[in-house]
Amino acid sequence: ENEAELFLEYANGAHGYFIASAHECPGTNRFEICGTKGRITITEDSEVEIIRLSQDEPIFAKTCSSPFEKAPFTQEYLQFDDSADKIQQAAMLQDFAEAVVGKHTCACTYEEGSHSLEIIQGAYLSSWLEKAIHIPTDRVIFKKYYQKACEE
Repeated sequence: ENEAELFLEYANGAHGYFIASAHECPGTNRFEICGTKGRITITEDSEVEIIRLSQDEPIFAKTCSSPFEKAPFTQEYLQFDDSADKIQQAAMLQDFAEAVVGKHTCACTYEEGSHSLEIIQGAYLSSWLEKAIHIPTDRVIFKKYYQKACEE
């Protein structure tokens, strides 16, 4: 459980990659969202790079004059210091506490949180079956393989 690599395909054609490792030192923390209109990259919990394309990439690719031409873009950098995750963790705990006492609705609903669990269960089931699977997983099949893994 020190390493996870997920290759995700969505019904709308989007795809994603999730790579995590808990045993490499000193490690790298990088989160990237790439789309047809640009990219957002967060590095080491403190640096944010936002690239906005002036034109949607598929449209640009069809109309550009050479195969290696780059789409015009703007670039923005933001910097903040939360390398220990203290600000984020404190904010999430504060949000949860305020939701418990009824001050507001929790920032992450149960339904949204359960999607994370579905992805985790899907990753395990895919590994146990050694094949791609659909999410949400079949709970009966997941439970069967989970119990088998617990017995080993």
